[in-house]
Amino acid sequence: MPKVPEVPVFYDASYFGGAVRLVAYQRELDRAPAGSRARSVLVRVPRAPARARSSPAASCSAQRCAMGWCWRCCCARLAREVGNRRPEDLTPLTDADLPADVRPLVAAVNQQMVRTQGLVAQQRQFLDDASHQLRTHLTTL
Repeated sequence: MPKVPEVPVFYDASYFGGAVRLVAYQRELDRAPAGSRARSVLVRVPRAPARARSSPAASCSAQRCAMGWCWRCCCARLAREVGNRRPEDLTPLTDADLPADVRPLVAAVNQQMVRTQGLVAQQRQFLDDASHQLRTHLTTL
């Protein structure tokens, strides 16, 4: 199969003894993932049968399918990273080894974490003030 960066390539292959039509899409990475020297990613996706491709609802360009797959992988990684955190951990997510396409999402999540930290600080201050006010009146009694 010829590899042409940024151009979908269609080819025939065998999968578990059956003939399949595949589309491959290779994209250069902004930077190599952590622990790797890879500079590109190659995504191979089975192509829908001709009857499915002819329906407007089922038609999808190879580039969109491949990029959608990459997005899902990046989002799954981010979901794991956030899901493995302790509830009180609101430190920013790192975008060091993510594609540039995903970085705006990480920046938005980090902004939300900063806003949440502010709300948590306000609640903590309110509770501190309220407990001080209650202690003062109980001491007087």
